[in-house]
Amino acid sequence: MHKRVLLMALAAVAVIALAVAIPLYLVGSSPGISPSESQIVLKGHGVLVLTDPDGSIETREFDNLIVAAGIDAIAAAVGNPTQPDNFDYIAVGEDNTAPAAGNTALGSEIAATGRKIGTYSHTAGTNTWKIVVTFAPGEATGSIKESGVLNAATGGTLLCRQTFLEVNKGANDTLEITWEFTLT
Repeated sequence: MHKRVLLMALAAVAVIALAVAIPLYLVGSSPGISPSESQIVLKGHGVLVLTDPDGSIETREFDNLIVAAGIDAIAAAVGNPTQPDNFDYIAVGEDNTAPAAGNTALGSEIAATGRKIGTYSHTAGTNTWKIVVTFAPGEATGSIKESGVLNAATGGTLLCRQTFLEVNKGANDTLEITWEFTLT
């Protein structure tokens, strides 16, 4: 009799242990991400294409640094009833100082013509979006070594910044810049 009670007690403990262990195992090994593993990563990638009047092309590609002010603006966009302005301006500058989390502007933005509103594009259901701008002949002329994305025509909040190997934009050249962002 004691043996039978002991076996029933062990069976009950085993059933309870499995009832707890199986859901925990499934959470940890399911195709989705468990709450303890979930994170959102925002990455940006930029491409510059400089075209001279003869059709010669020079390109630069770079990954960005999302700066602290940009992270704060993203947080505000998600949870603050007062939404920040859209980040759809692309600026270029002549400073090649490495980007840092504390940057709030480009190091040396090209005055007057070094910032333009870009064209935003996103396909619903995907995790990427782009902002594209074209600096026409006569705009943003100079020794371009940096680019960033901001949310205003002047001043504003810097989302991200990056430096790259110099691109010399002459007065008759055209420069297209694409910033592509990916959420993973």
